[in-house]
Amino acid sequence: WFEILCELPSSAAPSVRDPFGVCRMASAPTWPAKCSVCNAKVKDELEAYAVWKCRQDHYFTCCKVDCQRVFEKRCSKVMDSIEKRERKINNEGQMNALRRLPAAEREKLKQKAEAELHGSWLICPQEVKASEKSVPNCAFCMMKIGGHGEVQR
Repeated sequence: WFEILCELPSSAAPSVRDPFGVCRMASAPTWPAKCSVCNAKVKDELEAYAVWKCRQDHYFTCCKVDCQRVFEKRCSKVMDSIEKRERKINNEGQMNALRRLPAAEREKLKQKAEAELHGSWLICPQEVKASEKSVPNCAFCMMKIGGHGEVQR
């Protein structure tokens, strides 16, 4: 079905596939010009140690190895909060836990499972508006798309 998404009228802007295989309109990436951890200025993608992008188009830049480690720890805290939420729901009753969750929370559990499956992917720590009992982060899978470090394909 990805091929259907990429068929655009000739008057439309050209489309491209992002690292997740999703077809998007071609445009300049809007990644931040400063480090997500220490706020140091980063001129371009090649100067950064790592540039991460989530499926909801949130970009995160890490200027050096230390910032990358802090960022990974921040992402692992989001993963832990999702796991904690899942354990709490599973302990409360006999009904399937996924059926009791809103669609957005079910998607976060699916994204967590996919990130664990791939191993090198992270979970997006971008804060989003959420209810009291839900995870207050985007929690979509993130992939490294640039920087000094090895880019994931």
